[in-house]
Amino acid sequence: MTNVLIAIDDDRTSGPVIDFVCNHKWSDQTRFRLLCVCPWMPPESQVRTSKDLQHFIEETLKGRKLLLKDSAERIQKELGISAVEIEEVLLQGQASELILELVESWPAELLILGSHGRKGVDLFMMGSISAAMVSHAPCSVIVVRPGKTNSLKSAEMAKSTRA
Repeated sequence: MTNVLIAIDDDRTSGPVIDFVCNHKWSDQTRFRLLCVCPWMPPESQVRTSKDLQHFIEETLKGRKLLLKDSAERIQKELGISAVEIEEVLLQGQASELILELVESWPAELLILGSHGRKGVDLFMMGSISAAMVSHAPCSVIVVRPGKTNSLKSAEMAKSTRA
């Protein structure tokens, strides 16, 4: 049995990650766990556009639950696997710490996550979860960079090559 942890966090980085998973040939013994971590404290720029912090957190959690559900359904449909083989996990806290804890406790043999592609000051201020995972995860890690093609086009290309 191979345990694959798929960490997603927003539509922009999750699309390429889910494309990668759907376009890969997996063993029948593969179990997937989709993980989405919401930060306890959102970026200041996002709080300013919300009514208040509690409202922002509730809306973010609702959006992330929907992202998990939609991602799981797409993987199930594309790979033709049952709902039992994909578990959805939504956590709140520090993403790098929670991802590492889940990788170790499950345990995952493979971690797949996206990259925001931050550089310069943004990278310095926000850090890089993908770099932390490559450095510290006790399993293999695949970092999927956001592509220049959209998710739908990638999925259509993969379907045509499978036929």
